[in-house]
Amino acid sequence: GALIEHSYFTAYHNKVKIEEIARQIRAVGSENIYLTTDFGQINSPYPDEGLTEFVQKLMDLGITEKEIKKMIVENPEYIINFRD
Repeated sequence: GALIEHSYFTAYHNKVKIEEIARQIRAVGSENIYLTTDFGQINSPYPDEGLTEFVQKLMDLGITEKEIKKMIVENPEYIINFRD
C-alpha cells in the first residue's frame, strides 16, 4: 500500500543516478511511485522546468508516457483524494 517518491532534486544534484531511478520504476512498477522535483529554491530550476527535464530523461531511458502520467498525475491524485 505504500508509494515511493522519487524527487528529481536528488538526481539533479548528483546524489542518485537517473538510471537508478528508472531501474527502480521498472522493479516496483509505476503504480507504486510518484515523481516530484522539490525545486523552487535558489540555484535550482523552476519546478515546471525541472519536471519537464525529469520526464524527458526518464523517457530517454525507456519509461513510457503512460507510466509517466501514472506517476505525476494519477498517483498524486490518489494520495490527495484518499479517504479512510
